[in-house]
Amino acid sequence: MNRIYEARWIKPDYEAGESASEFFRNFRMEKPVRHASLTVSALGVYAARVNGEKVSYVLAPGWTSYHHRVQYQEYDVTALIRTGENVLSITAAPGWRMPYAALGGKPCADWATEELSATEYAVIASLVIVYEDETEDVILTDSNFSVRETCWRACNIYNGDVYDASYRAGVKIHPVKVLSHARSILVPQEGEIICEHERFNPVEIIHTPKGETVIDFGQNMTGYIELSLCVPQGERIVIDHAEVLDAEGNFYTENLRSAKEQIVFVGDGEYHVWKPEFTYYGFRYIRLTEWHGDVDPDAFTAIVVHSDLERTGTFECSDRRINQLYHNIIW
Repeated sequence: MNRIYEARWIKPDYEAGESASEFFRNFRMEKPVRHASLTVSALGVYAARVNGEKVSYVLAPGWTSYHHRVQYQEYDVTALIRTGENVLSITAAPGWRMPYAALGGKPCADWATEELSATEYAVIASLVIVYEDETEDVILTDSNFSVRETCWRACNIYNGDVYDASYRAGVKIHPVKVLSHARSILVPQEGEIICEHERFNPVEIIHTPKGETVIDFGQNMTGYIELSLCVPQGERIVIDHAEVLDAEGNFYTENLRSAKEQIVFVGDGEYHVWKPEFTYYGFRYIRLTEWHGDVDPDAFTAIVVHSDLERTGTFECSDRRINQLYHNIIW
């Protein structure tokens, strides 16, 4: 049986709300490592790192009814373990536990327990290290982990991200709360993982009749944008997402209803290459609702995100309309 079943669910000891929190533990290696395997899951979404290197898939552990089952993922992290000091880090956010509340409704009632509200999140993990001498160490999530706030001030599947690079994240280290939440709901990864695929550069910068600055990536997609930017300390940029323009050529978001699909980035005066980690967007266009400085198309890249499905065939015929329909189905 996977050693994750011996670990404990842990959550922050503070009210995290929609913000992301980093759970972490330092450990030391003194002997040569033959193999190291990290197994992780979350009630929410998570990004796992070993010594600062991200190892997890996009939007892991995937969307399930958390009350009944939650998937876990296994990662070979042998190459990331080094002699001396190491750190295991799992940053988590509400993810799929929050979306109904974001639209003014109530989260699914069966996601709540006596220990975890329907909008809180928790993580569970095991790191198994096998040495060259056949001995092993096992690190499990428990009270030996700590947790701290992050610059991700809000992460919401429908509303998007608020990232404050100037926030003094990690200044205060908190203990974790260890839960007795069931581990029997854990199941191995089922089906394909979610990962990044195609990358698109802007095809046009549009100045709409309303005076909006809109960037067109030429293709409707699910995913997010990667930004290369330097925003002055305390100033912010705001980016909105949309799938279409209206009949007059203006940015159109009425079909989103109350969902914001927005990025808010607060600067710290430093250069960043930044992208979302705990949500995704459906879009072809982005609007620079608030922007600092000139608009450089090279600062924007759209990244397509979807399940890693295996392509087993293609189709093409003499009718371009049918070919376009087939293309639409693939997308």
